[in-house]
This record gives sequence, C-alpha cells and structure tokens, in this order.
Amino acid sequence: MICVLGNHDYACLKKDFKWFNKVAVESLIWTVNNIEKENLEYLSKMPLYETAFLKNFKIYVTHGSPFENLYDYVYQDEARDWMSFFKVTESDVIILGHTHIPMLMKFGERYILNPGSVGQPRDGNPKASYCILDISGELKFEFKRVKYDIDKSAGEIIAKSLPSFLAERLYMGL
Repeated sequence: MICVLGNHDYACLKKDFKWFNKVAVESLIWTVNNIEKENLEYLSKMPLYETAFLKNFKIYVTHGSPFENLYDYVYQDEARDWMSFFKVTESDVIILGHTHIPMLMKFGERYILNPGSVGQPRDGNPKASYCILDISGELKFEFKRVKYDIDKSAGEIIAKSLPSFLAERLYMGL
C-alpha cells in the first residue's frame, strides 16, 4: 500500500496552520488535541511522494503536484505545462489528490489521475470516489462512486463539536 503525506497531515505534525481557513484550523486543532500517539508516528513516517514500479509502469504518487507536494491544486481545465510533470517524475502515471475532484488526463501513453476522495469528494457528488488502476495489460482506469452513511459521518462530526459546515458539506459533495 502506498500512502503519502497530505497538507492536513503535515499541519498536524508541524502544528502549522497558516495555509488554512478558520474552519479547517478549528478541525486541525481538534485533531492535534485528539490524535493518538501511534497515528501521529504513522503520519511522521509518510513521504511527500512515492514512486512505484508495477509491471512495466512507473507510477508517481503525491498529494499536490510534483512541484509542490502539499499545497498545489491541480485542475484539469487549467493551463499548465503538463509535460513538465512527466519530465520531473519520469513516470507513466501521476496520481494526485489535493483537489478531491476525480480527474483523468491522457498524454500519449501517460496519464495524470486524481481518484477523488472517499471521505470528502468536492465535485458536487456526495458519494465516495475512488479509482481502480488495472495494470494487467494496457493501463485501464475505472472510477467508482459508492454511497456511504453520510448521516453517521455528519453525526460524528457534530457530536465532536466540530464546525457544522464540515458535516453539511458531506451532503453536498463539497
């Protein structure tokens, strides 16, 4: 299993909240005050990026982008030098996550992918989002959406006295 450090993980480790809005800061403070030691140790060992070789494919995984691993938002419709992503990573597939929005872009035989988010998709669809990458032959990508108990998740957020917006956004997929 590949896990990489995200911006909220980093903020919990460093107690550095300057990049975040008021609601996020409130939830980060709650997390810092309630996270178990072994979970904090796990986060402290996560890399900013990981490279995996699967069959004949080199796969690069990071939270933001290869140029700014934690805080770079990568959107499909923005003007970027997309080939520079491949030049710096020398990979076939780049997997990102920071936007929480499912995305797949193809550049010849190379791909940039965002599977979306299981816990907080932000594309207006409240269902959990993930992607299955099939490397058994040619690369195949299958995006999946599944329902989950939003009432339960939202109820736990409210029960812990976290900002109600964090619960409300789950119903909207924002």
